Amino acid sequence: IGWSDVPLCTAFQAVVNVNKKSEINETFDMILDSTLTNYYAWRVPKNGNIFIGLATEQESRSGKDALTRLAARFGYRTFHAIHGSSFRRPFLDHHLAAGQGRILFVGESAGFISPFSGEGISYALASAQAATEVLYDRPEGTADDYAEKIRPLKKNIIERGEMARSFYGSRQKRKLYDLSNGLKEREL
Repeated sequence: IGWSDVPLCTAFQAVVNVNKKSEINETFDMILDSTLTNYYAWRVPKNGNIFIGLATEQESRSGKDALTRLAARFGYRTFHAIHGSSFRRPFLDHHLAAGQGRILFVGESAGFISPFSGEGISYALASAQAATEVLYDRPEGTADDYAEKIRPLKKNIIERGEMARSFYGSRQKRKLYDLSNGLKEREL
């Protein structure tokens, strides 16, 4: 894998301190705002809490500052348990690897992460299934056999990469997308 040119992203998430459970809006919100991130931010209600977060290609300090600004935008004064995690965002065919010889890469080790959403579990499961099928059909299977089997998966990731570049690359007016109500847009 040519990791050196694969964009490194960091995701930050925090739990918001909510005084009353009535303050919890039960919708998942996706925020596209280039003043916060070149990716996206979110607000998710879960188990009686509110989680806010964002993913960015910016350095850690800028990401934490952006998370503080995101909290303020929603009127949240305090939050705790900031967690950060880094991941690579693949866009090109050479960002994705099948493996070498009898070593097969699956999931994130192969670069199988959606460049659009950062999600990887469905790609991990699909690539693990492909590896299993190659080895079941041909126990002496190789990375070349596996590479052929995962060609549609790689194509899907590359297409999502093109979509992500187009979607996130444009300077967007601040918008909040309420995904629970069919991508209805409303101003923040």
